[in-house]
Amino acid sequence: MKVRLVMGKIARWCLVLGLLAGGMSLHAQDEDDFEEMSEDTACVPANLQTAYDAYKTDDLAPNQLDIWYDYGREPHKIARYENKPEKYRQAIPYFWKVIVNDDTGRFKIVYGKLVECYLGLNEPDSALIVAYRGLAKYPDYITLHYHAGIIQKTLGKVKCAIPHYEALVNSNPDDKSTLLNYLTNLAQLYYAAEDERCLEVQRRVIDLDPENVEAASLLVRMTEFFGGDAMEAMEDAYNTDPTNIQNARRFGRAAYEAGEYDKAIQAYTSVLEQDPANTEALRYIARSYEGKEQFANALKNYKAVLDLEAEDLNVMCSIASVYART
Repeated sequence: MKVRLVMGKIARWCLVLGLLAGGMSLHAQDEDDFEEMSEDTACVPANLQTAYDAYKTDDLAPNQLDIWYDYGREPHKIARYENKPEKYRQAIPYFWKVIVNDDTGRFKIVYGKLVECYLGLNEPDSALIVAYRGLAKYPDYITLHYHAGIIQKTLGKVKCAIPHYEALVNSNPDDKSTLLNYLTNLAQLYYAAEDERCLEVQRRVIDLDPENVEAASLLVRMTEFFGGDAMEAMEDAYNTDPTNIQNARRFGRAAYEAGEYDKAIQAYTSVLEQDPANTEALRYIARSYEGKEQFANALKNYKAVLDLEAEDLNVMCSIASVYART
C-alpha cells in the first residue's frame, strides 16, 4: 500500500513537471472564495502598488486616456506582431497611465495588454501584479484569469492556478477544443493537489474526447490513487481503444482477479490480436477458461504457451492440474 501511495505521488509530480513544461491557450468563481484561496496560499503579491501609481491625477483632458492608449498600443502591436519584444518597454508607462486613471472600465482591455508586455519581457512578477490589480476591479475578466492561471502554473503554484482554471471552465467557452484544454489542465491541477474533484473533471474530459486513450488511462490512475474501485475506469479505458495493449492488459488482469472471466478473455484476446506471441495473454486466457471450467479451451491456450516457451514449468504444472480435474 505504501509503495502504491509513493508511486502515486511520483506520478502526480511528474504530471506537475509536465504542466510546467508547456503553456496553455472563466462565469468566474465566487470572488470571496477566490480571495480566500489566494490569501491562504499566498497567491496574490503582498504589495500591488507600484511607482506608476504616481501617474494618478484628477485633472485629465476628456480624450487623454485615448491618447495614452494609442501611444501604448502602437509599440505593443510592433512587439507582438513583428517579434520585437524590446518594444513592450515603450508601451508600459502609457498603459499604466491608462489603468490608474480609468474609473469607468472603458479601458479594461489594457490590463491584459500590460500583462502581455511584462510576459514578453520575461517579468512574471510584474505581470502578476497587473493581473491581480485587474481582478480586484473586474473579478469576472476572463483574460486576466487566463494569464494568472498560466503564470501561477508555470511558477509551480498549483493551488494558486486552480481557481483561475475553474473560472475558465465555468466560462463555458463555445469552442470545444478550448473547453477541453481548460478541463484537461484543471483535472491535472486537481490531481497534483490531491483533490478528488479531479475524477469528475477527468470524466468530462473523456466525454468530450472519447477517443483519447491517455485521458482514459489517467482516470484509472486517479481512481486508484483515491482508493476507488478502478475496474469501471479500466473497462472504459479499454473500450475507448481495444487495440491499446497496455489498457487491455490492465483491464484483463483486473477482470481475471475479480473473477470476471469473460471480460478477461475478451481483453486478452484483444492483446493477442495485436501481439499473437504474447504469452501473458495466453496464460490469462487459459486461467480464465479454467475458472469457467472450460477445460478444453484452457488446455488449448496453455499448450499455445508451451509452443512459444517449451521449458515453462509453471504452465506444465497447470496442464497437469487441468488433466487431473477432467
